Amino acid sequence: MAKRNKPVTTSTISKREFERRRRELMLQMEPDSIAILPSANTVIRNRDAEFKFRQDSDFHYLSGFNEPDAVLVLVPGRKHGQCLFFCRERNQERELWDGYREGPEGLCENFGADDAFPITDIDDILPGLMEGRERVYYSMGKRPEFDKQVMDWVNVLRSKARSGAHPPGEFLDLDHLLHDMRLYKSAAEIRVMKEAADISAAAHTRAMKFCQPGMMEYQLEAEYLHEFTASGAQAAAYNSIVGGGKNACILHYGENNAMLRDGDLVLVDAGCELNCYAADITRTYPVNGRFSKEQQALYEVVLDAQLAAIETIKPGSHWNHSHDETVKVITQGLLNLNILQGDLQTLIETEAYRPFYMHRAGHWIGMDVHDVGDYKVHDEWRVLEAGMVMTVEPGIYIAADNKDVAAKWRGIGIRIEDDVAVTADGYEVLSCDVVKSVSDIHRLMRPSVNNASSDPAQIDFIGAIDDGEKVAVKKVAAKKSATKKSVKKPVKAVAKKVSNKKVSNKKVSKKSVKATTNKATTKKTATKKAAKKVVKKAVKKIAKKVVKKVIKKAGKTVTSPKKPIVKKLAVKKKKAVKVAPKKAVKKAAKKIVIKKAAIKKKTVKKAVAKRAVVKESVVNKKPVKKKAAVKKKTVKKVAVKKVAKKSAAKKLIVKKESVKKKVVKKTRSKKRSAK
Repeated sequence: MAKRNKPVTTSTISKREFERRRRELMLQMEPDSIAILPSANTVIRNRDAEFKFRQDSDFHYLSGFNEPDAVLVLVPGRKHGQCLFFCRERNQERELWDGYREGPEGLCENFGADDAFPITDIDDILPGLMEGRERVYYSMGKRPEFDKQVMDWVNVLRSKARSGAHPPGEFLDLDHLLHDMRLYKSAAEIRVMKEAADISAAAHTRAMKFCQPGMMEYQLEAEYLHEFTASGAQAAAYNSIVGGGKNACILHYGENNAMLRDGDLVLVDAGCELNCYAADITRTYPVNGRFSKEQQALYEVVLDAQLAAIETIKPGSHWNHSHDETVKVITQGLLNLNILQGDLQTLIETEAYRPFYMHRAGHWIGMDVHDVGDYKVHDEWRVLEAGMVMTVEPGIYIAADNKDVAAKWRGIGIRIEDDVAVTADGYEVLSCDVVKSVSDIHRLMRPSVNNASSDPAQIDFIGAIDDGEKVAVKKVAAKKSATKKSVKKPVKAVAKKVSNKKVSNKKVSKKSVKATTNKATTKKTATKKAAKKVVKKAVKKIAKKVVKKVIKKAGKTVTSPKKPIVKKLAVKKKKAVKVAPKKAVKKAAKKIVIKKAAIKKKTVKKAVAKRAVVKESVVNKKPVKKKAAVKKKTVKKVAVKKVAKKSAAKKLIVKKESVKKKVVKKTRSKKRSAK
């Protein structure tokens, strides 16, 4: 995670390295040649609004200069300077609107140019530099407007051939030399790329922590962009892919406007650009933080394929070796899950895996996400060498409308991608800071509530969870209090309600009778459970109080004799004294529980009997006079029961006190005997 409220320092390429690259390119150029390389121009987004300027990768690789409307010219062997620049002049008025400019003087001082001229003078100066040169190194076809300008300069020289001008006779592709140089990264370049991968890894980690059902894809993308910028990266290296559910099966999904749903996976392909070097990382994880069985099964196949492919990366291994390894592992995995049927070798030869794994296992990466460099040399797969950097990104994609597969697999898209540098003795995973095992993802996305997090990226997320939990706890507490209040209402009140209900003279159907019986049974179970809870709590409280009192009194009265000979006997007696009151308390508590249970059964039986009387009256259709008589009888019975219950409660209190007295007397007598 980026440190907040502090400027971020990032790795850069030194001025010396840019000079070394230019010298190396000129050494590879043919004699009597000239190389011309234009910069990028500003691009209109809409009307008069421009896209943020990003320098051409080739131009930046040789110069490090980050302004538009510039041209680099390399003239090997020129006495008055081999490295020349054309750029915008300093202009206070334009700088007030568009920002600072280096100008020709700044290019010579800060970027190692031998000479520099205003871009407005290029038509007068550049044809003279081209004259007398046999070959022009230039990448034709990339910028039509500049292509026309170059051809105009050549035509000007050709028109002056009669007067002794010598126009160049051959055009060579500059990309062939330059892109092969860019394929091999220096130590400084790998440092910058590692830092870009670290920032991107932190962004993936942040997003995993924030992800939850109900978010929009663009909200999850915002967490990535936030971490990129806060950590010092200039921009995202490419348009981020955030595909939830079936959208993960679209390889270059870009809308990022759907809701992330509970139970779905989300595939995120996102990386930042730092000082013109890209990172490219993909992770797939469950929206709710937990993989389903089917999701986990497919995910582990893809992860195994990626790990197997990474192990093949080393100097001497060819480019396609890693892809072949992913094909083997994925095809075998699909066979094991019964998604494919048949022989492994024939399935690979017939490319039966293609509907589920349709892309290559990786690509070069560097200043561009899909970086430059040939994959084949003389129709043979390129042999890997130290300094090359590549991605490894196998995947499985089962479309939602694929009816050739069982429904449980449909709509699942998974890709796992890392940036891997080839070293002298093997490989280095630059993006290793992002978790990718199932257990690590579960641990990161849904940490235990007891582990308090101080990670700033998790504060809002955990805070939101805590708020939700507090609301849930409050609701549960409210429900519990309501149930307690309802339990506290005595059975008498229930009996009264039953007896006070008006019985109509109308005929009652069999269905209504069944409904009333069902209600009565549910109420019985509720009253039984409530009564049990009340009895348990009362018994626990009484037992605790008795134990505390007995222990206190025992502590006050017991005094151990200080005679050395009788120490062992005294210890035994102390133990007996401590054990005795506990046993007595347990017996007393058991008796109380038995008595309360008997009382509870009686009350429940009486309530049930009353309800039965009411039901019989309803079924037998007795006249109104008889029902009134029943009512009077029930009222009298309730009054009698009240008196009986009060007397029973008094008896219980008296018995409890007598039990306590007996326990205390026994303990005192035992202590005296011990003394």
